[in-house]
Parts: sequence; C-alpha cells; structure tokens
Amino acid sequence: MSHASKASFDDETVGNHNDEYAPLRAFAGERDRTLILFDARLVAYASHHTRDLSAGVSQTSVLHGIMHAVAGLCSSLNTRRWLLVWDGHNSAAGRRAVYKPYKIRQDRDRTDQEEAERVKLTKSIATCQSALSSYFGAPQLKIGNLEADDLIGYISRFAYDRLITKGVIDRVVIITNDKDYYQLVKTDAVAVWRPGQQELVTAETLRELYELTPKQFISYKAYVGEGATGDNIPGVEGVGDTWARKFVGTHGSAVKHLASLAKRRADGEKLTKLEAACLDQRKNLRISLSLSRIRTTLDGLQAMLHCDPKLEGQPLTPFFQNAIKADFPRQLTRALTVSRKVPDIRRALEFDDDFNFTSIDPQVWGQTVGFRL
Repeated sequence: MSHASKASFDDETVGNHNDEYAPLRAFAGERDRTLILFDARLVAYASHHTRDLSAGVSQTSVLHGIMHAVAGLCSSLNTRRWLLVWDGHNSAAGRRAVYKPYKIRQDRDRTDQEEAERVKLTKSIATCQSALSSYFGAPQLKIGNLEADDLIGYISRFAYDRLITKGVIDRVVIITNDKDYYQLVKTDAVAVWRPGQQELVTAETLRELYELTPKQFISYKAYVGEGATGDNIPGVEGVGDTWARKFVGTHGSAVKHLASLAKRRADGEKLTKLEAACLDQRKNLRISLSLSRIRTTLDGLQAMLHCDPKLEGQPLTPFFQNAIKADFPRQLTRALTVSRKVPDIRRALEFDDDFNFTSIDPQVWGQTVGFRL
C-alpha cells in the first residue's frame, strides 16, 4: 500500500463526527438502539471507483471503503448493530423469470474496457468479503440467488415487526443510493441514508419529495420504469415523473388506476392519449410492478430462490446459504440483537504487502463470519 493511500485514513477522517453525517447525528438515538443494513454491493461499487488501493496482488479499495463506511456510520448513529447484505450468485434470475430483459445491460453489450472493469470489481469484492470475514469477523449475509434488495426488504420488515414494536431497538437505517428502497421506509422507524447525496429519507421526507406514501412509490416506479443502463424496467412509454405522481396520487395505485381506465373505456368515455397508453401498455405496467416490488416476506424470498436450479448441490457456509431454513426467523432475531465490533480502519494498515486474501479457503473464512446461520 502506498504512503499516499495511508494518508486518507488518518485520525481526522476515520469514524469521527464530521459534516458528512450531520443529518444522521440528528436522527441517532440511544446507544445500540439502531440497526444499520448496508446494501453492500452499492457501497463496494462506490469504493471501487473512488479509491485505488492494493495489498500485494489483491485490490483492497472495496475493503477499505466498506470499513470506512461502517466505522463512520456506526459512530454517527451511535450503534454497533450492523449487517452487510450482498447480492447472491446470478441475482437477476428471479426477476428474469418475470421479464427476461431485466438488467440485460449487465450481461451483454459491454465494451472490453467495461468487461475488464467488471472483472476487477468482482475480484475486489471477493477479496473484501474474505477479509471482512476472516480478518475482522464482520457480519455479512448472502443467500442463494437473492438480490440484496429483497433480503434487506425482508430483514427491515422483520426488524420492525419483531424488534422495533417490542422495544428491542428503535429504528433501522438502510445504507444505499438506490431509490427503490424508498418503498421500505416506515414513519421514523425505517429510513434510507443515501451516502452519495448525504440525504436521509423517511416516510415524511418521501411525502415532501414525491407526495407519495412508501407503498405508492412502487406504482410510481412501475410507471416511470428504468432504462437499459440500470434495471431495464419497461414502465409506460410517455409517462414521466409528473404524470406518474399524478396518476398514483389520484387513484392510490397503478392497479386502481388501470381498473378506472378500463371502466371508463367500457362505458364509452374517451380517454386522453396518455391514459390510453397506460391501458394499452397494461401488460408492461403489471410486469413493472412485479419487478419494482421488493419482497418482504419469506414466501416472496422462497419464490425467488426457486428460480435458479444451478445452485443445487453447492457447498454451504454460514455466510453463503442456498436455501432459507425453517429456523431462519429465530436465527435472524438472534443475529440482529447482537452488538458487533466496528472495524478499525487502522487494522487495514497492518496488512503485509505480499498478503493475498484471495488465497484464503472460503470454507475457512465462512466459518469465522460474525453472522451465524
């Protein structure tokens, strides 16, 4: 590691109360009363593109970025309850069963440079996962082919129903730049922190931003869709932010809006061009609703898991599970109520230059992970 890279992790920038986390400090409660859920891949992606660190042949940019985020956020939110949630293998498979072009840009049409960058990021993430488990004992979770969105969706709802309502913790904060998670916010109990924008989104701020409830945000996303460079959700052609908010705000949901349009057409009423487009593209709208909705129940997770038979027979570790076991809720309760150690950035500076994390046996670091399943 270069001396220049060490300077970026000095005492002034590690886990201190700086302006970056000012909105969170106001939101923080008593010690260890907040659970932090990290959309780990998005944090990893940002770290990969903003840092250039290595130890020997291993890229450690993602590792340092995630540790820095964990240390800073745990300090600002006054908590040691945290969990890194990763996308599983072939995580797009579940939604591709509904819509084959889902996230298709991620698997084709890449330039050679983009493919090389993807491979570099994948290796850096593998290094990070291994080191966080074996060297730091960090709590991480990845299950089969599930997307992190759905795992976090289930965990946040589980934490609200089983822990917040019973007074075990006060709030859950989801760390991500992805607006899809807005549908999960709940009063002041479940919030989203967007580190790239330094923005805290609660149910109240969502109403201020979109004039919508969290549940209505699913319909809003279904109308506007997402381009091929992102999730590639079709949406309704011609419907943008303004009309999507108006349709959902007036009717409550996309489903109710479609029902209203169908009745009006059946009664002989002339629809506007945009209203007719919504009704004519109702198949795409229903597909978009399914793609946009984050799963928050065990049945929803199981349905996604059934979509990738290639996972059958793969070895299991406490970190990487191919299936959700019957006692998963009980084990999840135990895991989420433990106060964890917060990674110390300075320990990263102790890595030998010739140390290669990718040489660690996955079974070894899997057995040492802090999150036990």
